[in-house]
Amino acid sequence: ACAIALGLTSVAIGDGDAVGISVATRAGEQIIPPRRRRDILHDAAELFQAIDVRKGGDASVAGALTRVVAEPRLVVITDFLGESERALAELRVASAAGSEVFAIHVAAEQELDPPSRTFTATDPEKPEFRRAMTSVNRREYLSAFASWRERIAGELHAMHAHYVLTSTAEPVRDAVRRIVDSATR
Repeated sequence: ACAIALGLTSVAIGDGDAVGISVATRAGEQIIPPRRRRDILHDAAELFQAIDVRKGGDASVAGALTRVVAEPRLVVITDFLGESERALAELRVASAAGSEVFAIHVAAEQELDPPSRTFTATDPEKPEFRRAMTSVNRREYLSAFASWRERIAGELHAMHAHYVLTSTAEPVRDAVRRIVDSATR
């Protein structure tokens, strides 16, 4: 997610757009105010290095969105886990207010294609949450996860948002290209 954010920041700055960054963390929101200068790339990289965004856990993406809905272009990069309904509601508000919304859904490769062997799945953000994954519940999980992603994508498309699903297995440059290409369609 951080590398995608840096890639998109670089593209936007190259196009002459101002870029601001807001990262939701457990400790609160970390913000870099919008600007057009290239030094925002350095500041963003420092911010991403200083905070462990992989351990966002209960960080409020929806809360952060309430403060940026008036932006002409809004890019949210998230796994949509946790409070997806609140995040979608805030994105609907942003879209209705005229923002061009890009929703980048980042999923771990293991979420999209868990191993077919039996193992114990552990939530990296909540290590106390463990679940046995067997061949039987793997099929159920894959079906439920696919349905959930399709519902999220459908709601975003209904609000005319650009929705891009990417995996941790996809090279960042390819993900950034697909995201930028989605804007031209």
